[in-house]
Amino acid sequence: MLAVVFIDALYILLSIWGISTLIEKNKKLLKYFGAIILIIFGLKTIIDSFNMDLTFSGISPDISYLKTFITAIMLTASNPLTIIFWSGVFSSKVIEEGFSRKDELKFGCGAVLATLVFLTSITLIGQFTQSFLSVQYIAILNKIVGLLLIYFGIRLLRTNIDQKQSSE
Repeated sequence: MLAVVFIDALYILLSIWGISTLIEKNKKLLKYFGAIILIIFGLKTIIDSFNMDLTFSGISPDISYLKTFITAIMLTASNPLTIIFWSGVFSSKVIEEGFSRKDELKFGCGAVLATLVFLTSITLIGQFTQSFLSVQYIAILNKIVGLLLIYFGIRLLRTNIDQKQSSE
């Protein structure tokens, strides 16, 4: 959770500093990259769901929190939709609301705080539901999530290919 908040905060800062112009120039390449990342993580989620060996508390005894943190950073940082989203939000706020740098920083802090509160809530809900969800059911849910990630990755690739063909 903290890894996602950290990367979101980094992307918010980059958006405030005007990275959106650079992103706009490389948007197509970033979309292809994002689609491939979604497919890879979808496949990894499905493969990992076959080897689930969770203890009663829902945490594997050999889990490395640093490894989990780094994986979350890599997944969030490699998702171009995150930077495109934050760049779009800040660009529109600057244009529509006439935000100053100070306003952008306030808005950015609020966005990071909202992300932290939302992800903390989701974590607490997950902790609550793990007490009555079996390991087999969690494995099924992970497979569904993996399939959805693959679906969205393929859909994003197809959209990019269709847009490229229609512009030619």
